[in-house]
Amino acid sequence: SLYNIIDNYINNQFGKSGERITIMPNDNMIACTCSRCKAMGNTDKNATPAVAALLTRLARKYPKHQFFMTAYNTNLEPPAKNLPDNVGVMLSTFDIPMQCNFRNSKGLHTFQKRLNAWKSVATLMYVWEYSQNFDDYLTPYPCLYILQERFRYYKEEGIKGISINGSGDDYSTFDELHTYILSALLVNPNVSVEDLTNKFCKQHYPLCHNMIAEYYLSLENKVKNENRQLPYYGTMQDNSDSYLNTEEFEAFWTTLDKESKKADADERKQLSYMLTAMCYSRLELLKLKKIEAEKRADIIDILKNYKSVPHLLNYKETNGSLEEYLKKNK
Repeated sequence: SLYNIIDNYINNQFGKSGERITIMPNDNMIACTCSRCKAMGNTDKNATPAVAALLTRLARKYPKHQFFMTAYNTNLEPPAKNLPDNVGVMLSTFDIPMQCNFRNSKGLHTFQKRLNAWKSVATLMYVWEYSQNFDDYLTPYPCLYILQERFRYYKEEGIKGISINGSGDDYSTFDELHTYILSALLVNPNVSVEDLTNKFCKQHYPLCHNMIAEYYLSLENKVKNENRQLPYYGTMQDNSDSYLNTEEFEAFWTTLDKESKKADADERKQLSYMLTAMCYSRLELLKLKKIEAEKRADIIDILKNYKSVPHLLNYKETNGSLEEYLKKNK
């Protein structure tokens, strides 16, 4: 039944011309153990045999399409048989620590072992990469130097494609900057992050570009030079322990707020989005420092304007409604 549904969808949406199509189980640890899936080799922790069989059947019917499964959760183990040439795998990189010097880490050893195992059965190798703290979309996340090093490693390993998992449709601070630079790094992982950061900021923030670029690059350089590890899922305490200094962040926000009032209408609007979103970070940092309630109240008043910022509804991936957050932080 599932094959027929997918078959009809592919036929109706794409026809038989070449597309790249990823099919994966839900993001959980449930593997089907019905009699037919068990006969293919499924266990209660491994759904790869049945998923690989499904993709193989589709790949044979649509030889011009490329089909991808994921190496993630119940699909970590490769299938016992070689996959057709037009079936590939997208390996989650979650085991690799988010830090510049990751090459001697236990997490990379785990990933490398899995990558080698999949290379023995598949020729199309992609990775599922991450560029966000999924518990905090609104605090700056200086991941560019780290991802540059990871992209270099993937190129060495013959990886042909990278899918970058960010905040999806939700607003995240410096997301446009990240998108611009990551797009360049996907083409050439040796381009200058610093030069591109300055170029982007100058184009988008004509008045305040030096201040924004200098502050953002200071975070990137701290993470790079001190080999700090960024959290995939982390609290404000984790951010503070890793790279974010409360006093420096507050000084940056206050100065940028003051200077933004001198900018033209277009730049001021973009800066207001950033300043509003970062009020979540200010509030969480001040809560860590147990700063007086009166100052927190002023920040909450600014954050209440979040609906004026496009796509700013959530501050994290799961149960992250800003509306609910503000109700709890009156």
